[in-house]
Amino acid sequence: MPVDSQECKLYIFDEVQGGQLLVAFGRVWLESLPTDTVHGIPLGEGNVRVSINVPKLKKSRLPIPTYDATTVEDAVNGFVAWPKSLVELDMSMNKASRGPSHVPDPAAGNKKRPKKAGTKTIDSRTEVQQGAQEQKLVFDFNNINRAMRPLAYYAHSSMYQGNQIEVPIPYTIMGFDMPVFPSFEDIYEFINLQEISANCILVYMRYLEELCRINGQAEKFVFVSPSLISPVRTDTEDAERRERADNLLNFLRDAPKERLYLVPHNRGRHWVLGVIDPWEDLVLYFDPLREKKRDDFTELMNIALTDWKITTGEGIRRRRDYKTKISNRPCPLQEGSVECGYFILGENGLDM
Repeated sequence: MPVDSQECKLYIFDEVQGGQLLVAFGRVWLESLPTDTVHGIPLGEGNVRVSINVPKLKKSRLPIPTYDATTVEDAVNGFVAWPKSLVELDMSMNKASRGPSHVPDPAAGNKKRPKKAGTKTIDSRTEVQQGAQEQKLVFDFNNINRAMRPLAYYAHSSMYQGNQIEVPIPYTIMGFDMPVFPSFEDIYEFINLQEISANCILVYMRYLEELCRINGQAEKFVFVSPSLISPVRTDTEDAERRERADNLLNFLRDAPKERLYLVPHNRGRHWVLGVIDPWEDLVLYFDPLREKKRDDFTELMNIALTDWKITTGEGIRRRRDYKTKISNRPCPLQEGSVECGYFILGENGLDM
């Protein structure tokens, strides 16, 4: 077994917002070969052996699960295979880093990078400790909106950085029962009006669905998880879009008249909202940036609603082409770069 290892960050693909998501800290064995084994299974091409020491998002699924471990939490203090492209050697823990650098390929040899002028060599452990101090998140209760203070007090007293809470999301939103795990960082960023995560939107959708049920409106509104219809990449392929359209179609089947489907959509770190009325062949489109570009959203709606019209016979009855009308609706214009998620939650979005 190779002994040349180095501290690292471990990422997975973020299926909702795109890019990479940091899930754990550990060590990577740099001289891993495709024929090396983990739990008796060869690593395979493009993968390396890693050990997980500190989980960040415990419930995240491993990119290469084993018989004994399917989540990050399962693999703590053990060895797993990990895609080389999702391992980062830089342990500075700089929040500005949005994704991993590549692990060196053993076949390429050990080429040393020239040191930049004015930089100091620092060992990884010291770097991690300094980074953790810089990253400590503390609530400023004096400047928190009064309505948000109970949530802030809960996170402050019952959670810690890297910790998560489990919130069940019903099949009526996801298509199947499953939990999501908002983290301390999710709550901190939400309370401080920073970039909002898909977890926060899902939890809020669950709250609104329960509110509709209490008010006797459960049959009128259906909330669809953004993870089912948002692209994994901005350069999405037709086959991948087809799969997402099928996910949406599963919600639209047997739709009664006057039912509305509220569909948040993330098209590359920007949230928009679609409100679908299939029987009126109409989609209302809310975009806080008021951009005209909506290629993926338009294609997705046309595919799903065309199939719905074919299966229900509506397309034949109407005797017209299958293109659905997508109507831009008034939406407050966001001034910064991170407010879009809050507009989608607000009175001009899901709260409407």
